[in-house]
Amino acid sequence: MNRMTTRPVRLFGPEFSSYVFPNPHDPSKPLKDLRRSWAKALEDAGLQYFWLYDLRHTLASRLTQAGVSPVFVAQIIGHSSTSILSTYARAIDEYRRDAIHKVEDLRDDHVSSQKPHQIPPSGSVQ
Repeated sequence: MNRMTTRPVRLFGPEFSSYVFPNPHDPSKPLKDLRRSWAKALEDAGLQYFWLYDLRHTLASRLTQAGVSPVFVAQIIGHSSTSILSTYARAIDEYRRDAIHKVEDLRDDHVSSQKPHQIPPSGSVQ
């Protein structure tokens, strides 16, 4: 175990499993089929069902967006190469496009709420 996975053991004691969904018969091993456990955990938390791998995608996208090294992102999500990161880079491009559209919408709302400027008649003194 590395430093990251030993922290929970130090905090919660040696019986703590390093897996979110440990095998109920042997907590030192992961649960083989997460579908039912994942659905039950979401239900217990009062959350709407979503695909477990959405979390992985979100983590990779946010790390990439934050400027984290692609090599590190690939390692942390369990990939041996950075080739998969192009998938997450497309998501970042979507976020950027979305952000630009939001700024444009704000600008349009601001412009449309302004009163037209009155042009003084020629020869008048202001």
